[in-house]
Amino acid sequence: MSRFFLPFLLAVFLFAENLDNNVTDTSKLTGEFVLRNDNVVLGKAVAKIEEMSRELKQETGIGVYLSAIDKLENNETIAVYAKRIAGDLAPPFVLVAIGRIDRQIDLVVSEELSGRIDIDEALDDYIIPLFVEIRKDITLQQQLSAGLLNGIAFIVDTLAEQDGIVLKSSIGSGSKNFYDGLMWVVRIMLALTVLGFALVWYRNRKGGQ
Repeated sequence: MSRFFLPFLLAVFLFAENLDNNVTDTSKLTGEFVLRNDNVVLGKAVAKIEEMSRELKQETGIGVYLSAIDKLENNETIAVYAKRIAGDLAPPFVLVAIGRIDRQIDLVVSEELSGRIDIDEALDDYIIPLFVEIRKDITLQQQLSAGLLNGIAFIVDTLAEQDGIVLKSSIGSGSKNFYDGLMWVVRIMLALTVLGFALVWYRNRKGGQ
């Protein structure tokens, strides 16, 4: 449950922004590790990805990168695009590439890291659930920002843990108590919901006698 619940929490608690026309829009921010961002990822997510990736690079020498484009061009698939971008990166590296309009995403791992990252797990359990689902409670930009941050956090933490390192910038380690508390709130809400349905069922049954 936590794998799918965490991105939603990130979207609500980290990326709930009221963008004002008079405020500088930071959603096109890039950096050393966010190579491209065509208004796909919110500035808060970019900053956190940069922080985590920079610490991982300093501690292990591994680079984790993101390229978030609006639309693929020249009939290129995201796999071809990602491979082309990866050709300019110094190994060892992990590259997450996403095309917003085309609804395509790919993950490229350099040969040195082969076997250290479960690509299917990173995509299917952490990123794709918020990439393909259409939600009405948060914007698409918040949705994608949360999913990408969640997936990259999983990648960064996995690589760090394999080297026996705990990152100070880790979402998981730095916010464990916060999320544990939220999970208890969710459990209580679910219990109250079940109890409410049980009471309604009991009253209806009693009224029908």
